Amino acid sequence: MRDNVVKQRMQAGECVFGPFMMLASPAVVEVVASAGYDFCLFDMEHGVFDIETIENCLRACDIHGVTGIVRPPDGSPQTVSKILDAGAQGLLVPHCMSGDQAARAAQAMVFGPPGMRGINAVSRAASYGNCDFLEFFRQSDEQVLKMVQIEDREGVDELDDIVATPGLDVVFVGPYDLSRSLGHLADVEHPVVKGAVEKIVTATAAQPGKLPGIYVGTPEQARYWADRGARFFAYGGDVGFLLAGAQETMNKLREVFPR
Repeated sequence: MRDNVVKQRMQAGECVFGPFMMLASPAVVEVVASAGYDFCLFDMEHGVFDIETIENCLRACDIHGVTGIVRPPDGSPQTVSKILDAGAQGLLVPHCMSGDQAARAAQAMVFGPPGMRGINAVSRAASYGNCDFLEFFRQSDEQVLKMVQIEDREGVDELDDIVATPGLDVVFVGPYDLSRSLGHLADVEHPVVKGAVEKIVTATAAQPGKLPGIYVGTPEQARYWADRGARFFAYGGDVGFLLAGAQETMNKLREVFPR
């Protein structure tokens, strides 16, 4: 398994950036990856991916040396094992609401004790068996970026237990779902929502070996949270990139050919 550059950069204090990917197209991945992002974050919670398209999209990441990370629909060992076998270098498990849930997610991502990841030594991740199996198990446990996402009131209430979970690398904040859960739908700047986000970022940054992550909509938001310890930033997405480019082109045409 190749080194996880995103994990290494964060551990060195750098910020890393990548878009949410919703379109199950390796060609789209190649276009986006060529722009220079650190990672692509494939959203199986909301996107139209199956395990075959995820595997092919991860191949497209590998071509450009971009880290392929997946948000699975759930954190079960069965789901997590299948995605890691496909070659994902990181997972972001959504809707983490308790320390027990965070611990189960972290354990599902590793082979070794107390890991629950299913043994498969002939997967794509294991070079289809053309490897030293024990060394692959060790490297995978070390290199996989293990993340959970807090995006519910319950997760904020159980924050201390979640951030103390052994084995996690990143605790990621989903501001928009969190705003819904806190009763301020889509108002991520509301004092109650922003206060909850501050609480999560601060508590995570204070934990040895843990780094905060967050979705941001502007470089200024990224700078704000980076100054408070965040290092992993989801920013933009393939659908938004496509829409913005199409809209910009159409607007220019309408300036010359109004209707």
